[in-house]
Amino acid sequence: MLILISAAFLITGAPHLKAALSSVKVFLSGRGKYVLAALLALILIQVVWFNLNDETYAIWDQSYYLGDTATSLYTNTISQYNPYTGRILDFLNTEYLLETYQNHGSVMCQLFSVHPMIENLTVMASVVIILYQLLFYEIGMLLFHNNRCKSILLVFFLFLLNVFSFNLYTPAEFLMIRPSEGKTILAVLIIPALFYLFLCAAQKPGPRSGWVYSFLVILGSFGLNMSSIFMIPFEISALYLPLSLKKRSPRILGQYLLCLLPCIFFAALYVITKNYWIIYTGR
Repeated sequence: MLILISAAFLITGAPHLKAALSSVKVFLSGRGKYVLAALLALILIQVVWFNLNDETYAIWDQSYYLGDTATSLYTNTISQYNPYTGRILDFLNTEYLLETYQNHGSVMCQLFSVHPMIENLTVMASVVIILYQLLFYEIGMLLFHNNRCKSILLVFFLFLLNVFSFNLYTPAEFLMIRPSEGKTILAVLIIPALFYLFLCAAQKPGPRSGWVYSFLVILGSFGLNMSSIFMIPFEISALYLPLSLKKRSPRILGQYLLCLLPCIFFAALYVITKNYWIIYTGR
């Protein structure tokens, strides 16, 4: 599913490739070089900060995700073994049947011959942190009308906010302690990405103004974390319903309803797989 969605992103984004390459040239010339250096320095500091920080309190979650990845890898199966005991299950865990984040980890480990702990706690954690900084830089560029210096300052102050004020009620709690988990990807990448795409749609309304990308992001989110089923409908409702009312646009309302369809479908599928549809392992 993620491969298909990534391919769809590349196909739909092909017309904008030339503009993207031009922005790279701007980054590498004049004052852009210093802005790029500052952004890379901020990203590097945060990646190193996390990798040198051994503090964690998510032992129960991490033991499941790492255990599931490791048992899938070394038994050449997909989530058919109990990650805590190593014994084969009677049937697949209905709680995580649709969430394939840990399966993605085991596939990456198989392809690149990487230990699950390195793939999860170092590689994926660093990737999430890097994408988070780049995403909020783009949000800054949108909010500050392409002012690169102000966008860098936004990333810098977000870094300070995440370091000194993280708690159970902010995304920073996941970003600074457990960035490699699916729920972290939802909190710091998927939800902000949908907000960014909403801003694009609000500033530049058009027939395909960001909502196609929003649909693809939503469609790909459920395999990473099933909390998307409950969180995303609230977010897109809070964003697109007021916009459609303000602009009195049936088109925006229709786009909102289309983006809501994957949430309804996967919510129904989750209820079915959780309560009625059991897949036995063939034990």
